[in-house]
Amino acid sequence: MLVTSSAERNRSKASVGGVGMLLNPKAYKALTKIEKVSPRIMCATFNGNPSTTTTSCYSPTNAADEEDRTNFYSALTNFIQNVPKHNIPVIGGDMNAKIGPSDHKSKGSTFNKKTNENGQALLNLLEECGMVALNTRFQKRKGKLWTHQYPNSEKAQIDYILLNRKWQNSAKNCEVYNSFSPVGSDHRIVTSELKLSLQANKVKNARKKFDWKDIKRNYTIEVQNRFAILNNADNEQTADSIYVSIMTAHNVASDSTIPVKKKATERIPWQNKDVIEKRERDLRKQKKYSTKNPRKANRNK
Repeated sequence: MLVTSSAERNRSKASVGGVGMLLNPKAYKALTKIEKVSPRIMCATFNGNPSTTTTSCYSPTNAADEEDRTNFYSALTNFIQNVPKHNIPVIGGDMNAKIGPSDHKSKGSTFNKKTNENGQALLNLLEECGMVALNTRFQKRKGKLWTHQYPNSEKAQIDYILLNRKWQNSAKNCEVYNSFSPVGSDHRIVTSELKLSLQANKVKNARKKFDWKDIKRNYTIEVQNRFAILNNADNEQTADSIYVSIMTAHNVASDSTIPVKKKATERIPWQNKDVIEKRERDLRKQKKYSTKNPRKANRNK
């Protein structure tokens, strides 16, 4: 399933922003909430233990107005700080930020030679929100680090996956792959392997399963008796009163005669009745043999 947030028009009437998420069936079943924070930021919350809040974002370029860049990083910072404390925040997107080795604090690798203005804004966000950039946390060769290629063939690392520092040990890997050729994008795919637990939403008011075996006759008699009592008590018969009498008789009869079907317990092989009987039989034979031949039994021990 593809979830998108539409772009907006800037002062020059050009489309700006627009982000989205592509969900597989398992993630779609665990989806509980989708929110558009701005034309450049959207988030989705997934049920789990704990729940996960995933954010897709697209930052203005380093050449954009300073006000636009400041507004974007301020909005993203405020959103991260308002994520429930028990949720796992994961942010992925085109940050248009370059982080150089001199500003790089983790033990991993970075592709860029120096930090640009967006890069400094991203570093401030990481520090203020307690986040880490996963694709700078692992030691990778240069070919697994760059995420974007400019028209002049220059390469840079400007796309990131961010994770709360509290959950950084849940990240097992993060690296870059080439995009699919039909996409025609100048960006590469940034992937991360996270060991998290997702749970499908619980179905409320699930239907009761009744055990109909050997109770058809009792249920039929109970319904007939109950309906006869209600029918005699109501002198003026109408379609509505007859319907109410039938439904009341059914509900009372089902509660009194139809037991709720118990959940099937997990079958354990060594608790099988046949296995237990054979084990007891072997123990009896062994005991009988030991009584008749004590010397041989002690020798076998």
